[in-house]
Formats: sequence, C-alpha cells, structure tokens
Amino acid sequence: MRAHLSTTYLGMDLKSPIVVAPAGITETAERIGRCEEHGAGAVVMKTMAEPEIMRQSPTPRFRLLKKGKGLRHFVLYSYEQASQFGPEAYAAELEKSRKRVTIPVIASIACTKERSWIEMAQMMESAGANALEINLSCPHGPDMSLDSGIEARITRITGLVASAVKIPVVAKLPSQLTDPSAVAKGVQEAGAKGVVIFNRLVGLDVDVESQAPIMHGAFAGHGGYWSIHYPLRWVAELSPLLAIDIAASGGVASGEDAIKFLLVGASVVQICTAVIVNGYGIISQINAEITDYAARHNFRSMSELRGLACDRVLGLQAVDRRRKVRARIDGEKCNHCGACYRACFHGTIVPDREGYAITSDCTGCGLCAEICDCGAISMVPLSGAETGRETDSQPGRLGN
Repeated sequence: MRAHLSTTYLGMDLKSPIVVAPAGITETAERIGRCEEHGAGAVVMKTMAEPEIMRQSPTPRFRLLKKGKGLRHFVLYSYEQASQFGPEAYAAELEKSRKRVTIPVIASIACTKERSWIEMAQMMESAGANALEINLSCPHGPDMSLDSGIEARITRITGLVASAVKIPVVAKLPSQLTDPSAVAKGVQEAGAKGVVIFNRLVGLDVDVESQAPIMHGAFAGHGGYWSIHYPLRWVAELSPLLAIDIAASGGVASGEDAIKFLLVGASVVQICTAVIVNGYGIISQINAEITDYAARHNFRSMSELRGLACDRVLGLQAVDRRRKVRARIDGEKCNHCGACYRACFHGTIVPDREGYAITSDCTGCGLCAEICDCGAISMVPLSGAETGRETDSQPGRLGN
C-alpha cells in the first residue's frame, strides 16, 4: 500500500508536507522551480525586507562550526540577509514564480513601520502570493520593535496584516520568547491562519586569537540539525491548543526528522539548512523516506499519523519514577577505553581484578550505555524480587 503525501495547509492542497523555508534557495523563480522539480509541497519565497540595508549580505556569510563526521554534525552559522529585491522587484519575481510553478508560493515580508506592513502585504497579495508569512523575528535585522515588548508587537502586527489582506497570514515566531504558547494563541486570535515554530536562533561565535566575533563581526543565525528538539517540544505543546495550522521549522535532516514533527501535530515541515548544505535533491529524499515510513506502518495519508504522539507525552505527575533497570557490562565487547568509568559520577562502575564491575548501587541512569561506543554496556530489567543491593559481577576489562 502506497501512502499519499498530499496534505492541506492554510486551506491549500499540497502534494507533500515538505515546504522549503525562505532563504537564498527560494529567492528567484528559477530556484523556486527547482524546489518544485524535487517534490516540495510549497515554497516560502526569501523574505523581502523594508530596510534597504537588510538586502545586502556580507561575504563570506556562511560558516560550518563544530564539524564532526558527516553533514549532520555541525552548526550552520550564517549572516544571510533578506532578498536582494526591493518591493517592486520582489513582487515582479513573485509573479514570475507563480507563472513558473504549480505549487503554492508564499511571500515573506519584514517591515519596520505599521503602514509598511500593510502596504507590502497588499502588494504581495496583488502579485499573486498564495499566502503571506510575516517575519517579525529576523535573526540579524535592525531593531524592529514598535513598542516595549516583542510579544505584544507580534500580536498587533499580525492583526494589522490579517485585516488588510484576504490571503492567509502566517506569523513566524522567534524561538526566544518568554511564553510561546501565549504568543501563538494571541496571533490566532488576531487572525493568523498559521504559525511557524520557530525562526532561527540568534548566535555568536568568537575567535579567541583575535578576541573578536568571527566572519563578519556581529551576531548571526545559529542553527542546524542539532536544533530539532526545542521546536519539537513546542509543536507538541501547541498543536492541541491551536485551531490554526503549524509549520514546524528547525533541525530537519531526513524523513525521520520530518515524521517526528508530523507525529506531534505539525501541518507541514519547513526545511532550509538541509537544502543549503545538500542541494535540492534532499527534498525528494525526505519525501521518499516519509512514504516508506507510512507504508511500513500502514498509514494511507499524512492525516492518519499527524498528532499521534501528542497524547503520549506525559505530564509531571504521570512520569514513572520507579527504578526498573540497571547497567550490565559485556566483557567480550569492551574495548578498554574506560569512558564509562570516568563518566560514572555515581561511582558505581568500579575497577576490579578482571576489568570493571557495576555495584549494587547502580541507579539505572543509562549514561554509561549512551557513552559506550562499542556496545558493551546494556540496560537490563530488574527482576521482580531484586532490591538493587546485589552486585553485578560481569566485569568488562579495565580501561587505560
């Protein structure tokens, strides 16, 4: 049985839940066409910013920090500004994009003045945008605050824009909010048809030799595949509370990552870093992985799996705090590294004559099994009668 990737977002029919987020990869009609060719369900065009200074990006503007093995293990540190196009040129490129592709093209705008928000929104609607994202949280724009608090500003600007156009409006929320749930409910009440959870984090890296910020001397967008868990938490919290669509954003490198967001209630999943680093072909790869997953689990459509994990997220009182497992070392697999011994702050992994032993005080925390690279440590269930006072006498070999 082949699952259908088709879904709905903002009242629009999409052939896939994968939406390409606004960045250089969606700046022109030609690049938007490449998104469609590789299976994107929709595209958010690179943000058009009212301040002209935001249309000029420094060079270089991308760094990969903390690189490990493979492209999944890095931080994408970037200072890519808004679209190079001013309002009229942006609207013209939007019209060109709408003629080129059949998938929805969502415009994205960032303004500083209330009048500009309304004028730019109406201009994008006239140019044929299927929907509109309002970007009130660009990680490296000027201070765009119109009042004393960003959270109140987000709600007010959302209401202004939503009342000025007939196309669906989506509020792109920053990740650094005091109460994301209150803000999300606020923009829903203000007329938004969807929210993006979240925009990129603002980060900083410093060169210790020059004692100055790296690359361009300022803060920058800070994200990558490592960042998925924070938006996952908030999509899971918000999806039962909201009647509007949620576009999840952050840390998606594979179909499995996208599935996680769908399982906690996202309507669609936005991807950006994956395309920037791997190319547009990653879109079709993610689609194929979602299709394979749905087939293995007998899901015929995306709606059947959406939100399934939400009811399984336990609250504070429901977490089972009984001690049910303990660690066990397989001496045949141990590679003598000693990592478990050094990491066990409980002091329950001890050296003996043959290697290591785990004492009866093992709390079952699981850290040693996670640290062990050779698979020598496993977490095993306690017997019904076990009190935890017996000593596990299955040692590994003593590390260096």
